[in-house]
Amino acid sequence: MRCRRWLFTRNYRCHERVTAGVDYKRLELLLAVLQKHCRLPVEQMDVYVNVAGGLKLSDPACDLGICLAIFSSVKNIILNRTVGIAEVGLLGELRTSNFLDKRVKQAKKLGLTKNYHAEKLPIFKPGFTINLWRQKLKNKKK
Repeated sequence: MRCRRWLFTRNYRCHERVTAGVDYKRLELLLAVLQKHCRLPVEQMDVYVNVAGGLKLSDPACDLGICLAIFSSVKNIILNRTVGIAEVGLLGELRTSNFLDKRVKQAKKLGLTKNYHAEKLPIFKPGFTINLWRQKLKNKKK
């Protein structure tokens, strides 16, 4: 699954949220979590999210991938060969998804070398919040 995103700042009062392949309400929830816990100014931006290939995502394990795509767009950080596999909760916590080992194996087969998920990486233990990966990505930029 490839998630494409585009963020655009306008001076209008009402900002657009356009999705293709992602539930609109789910995107609104993820944007609220990013705004609150990562302090991203997404309330001032138009957000366009597209899932390549015409797929419709309903698996909550895609949440972290969508959040990483939006975060990288706002902060202008390139995340090459990166996959995010976790459900993102309202408090910013990362939750483990089903069949995580199979998903990580498949990601490696596809050439995605960096895996962000709730279990395997030391910083992403279950219960840790989205703030920690925000700090990790910020440190990576330096």
